[in-house]
Amino acid sequence: MTAAVALLAFALALGWAAPRLLARLPHLDAHPRLALTAWFTSAAAFLLALPAAGVMMVYPMTRYDFNRGGIVENCLAALRDLYGPTGGTVVAAVSAALVVVPAARFATSLAAAAATSRTTSRSHRRWLDRAADWDPALGVHVVPDGRPAAYCLPGADRQIAVTSGAIDAVDTASLRAVIAHERAHLGGHHHLPAGLAQTIADTVPGVPLLARLPERVGHLLERCADDVASRTVPARDIARGIVAFAEAGVTAPRTALSAGGGLAVSRVRHLVADTRKLGRRTALVATAASALVLAFPVALAASPAAKLIELSCFP
Repeated sequence: MTAAVALLAFALALGWAAPRLLARLPHLDAHPRLALTAWFTSAAAFLLALPAAGVMMVYPMTRYDFNRGGIVENCLAALRDLYGPTGGTVVAAVSAALVVVPAARFATSLAAAAATSRTTSRSHRRWLDRAADWDPALGVHVVPDGRPAAYCLPGADRQIAVTSGAIDAVDTASLRAVIAHERAHLGGHHHLPAGLAQTIADTVPGVPLLARLPERVGHLLERCADDVASRTVPARDIARGIVAFAEAGVTAPRTALSAGGGLAVSRVRHLVADTRKLGRRTALVATAASALVLAFPVALAASPAAKLIELSCFP
């Protein structure tokens, strides 16, 4: 039970303290890929700590009694022997909830998000085919709308759409920079981590780390797309496009990734700043720290889980 309490305390510390800690680490702001790794690793460790704690709660069972039936009966009997009839039942219920509920909610949220994304994307693609004009020079769909906006729809056809207002609001260089940003989203398959972040947030509502994950991941993905686009177009052109779209305050469709998304001021500062390349030693330390955070709940529960599997499968 001590290990289970330690895992729950670890999960609470991650869930409530990690967002403030990650916001204060100096290297994360300048290196979005490293920040993405840190945020996703912390979230994954939180989710893994819950079932790991559930496994540790039933570890008092160290032998298999053939007269008691299967693994469930043995676990429940061992817990009742240790904590009493009522206490053992409560511990068993809490253990089962920690193991089953997060996994079930994650699977359900993931399936629902995937179905919604497919349906919405198909609907919006059909709308683009009807309402938008294809511009072969830019390689995008032009939507007749006076508000500046640009976004991409991931999928087999990898479509990019810009509004007529975007064409009027920025010069040609900035427009091509914005389109390069959208192509970077498509090339990096950024819709996958964005969707995963929202699924994780829906798995355990109310936890600050998970609740902030979609917003932080969305902003960091915009920064990643800015970095990739800046390899082929001037960063100042991307910055001008960001400012123009941010001032318009236009949001993209729910399943799309928009050039105006994220925190505009932070993105512009990142583009114009003279950021030094991340050193190999710093990168290794950051990667090792992320791996340790993720490995802690797995390592602590590995032996009990293996014992339970052994007792269940090879009595």
